[in-house]
Amino acid sequence: MNTTKVMLRVLVFSLVFTMLSTHQALGNKENCDKDKDFIKRQCESITLEEQLTISVMKVVDVAKECGNPVPPGNKCGTWTVPPQLLARVHP
Repeated sequence: MNTTKVMLRVLVFSLVFTMLSTHQALGNKENCDKDKDFIKRQCESITLEEQLTISVMKVVDVAKECGNPVPPGNKCGTWTVPPQLLARVHP
């Protein structure tokens, strides 16, 4: 019973840590100017081995935040960027 409590605490701590540290991985204004061309070129050349340490979804998010989104249908590593979902307009 005690082991279960410890494991639950470790899992909750890991989840909270992951949620809090994810946003920090996104780009900031100073790096956006340097990263625009780099992200576009590197996204296509990410290997399967590199994908074990690099989140291609975060790379796509950084590109989007920097105002240079990876176009839908393009490959980023082995992942294909999905089409944008259309926002519903309410009358």
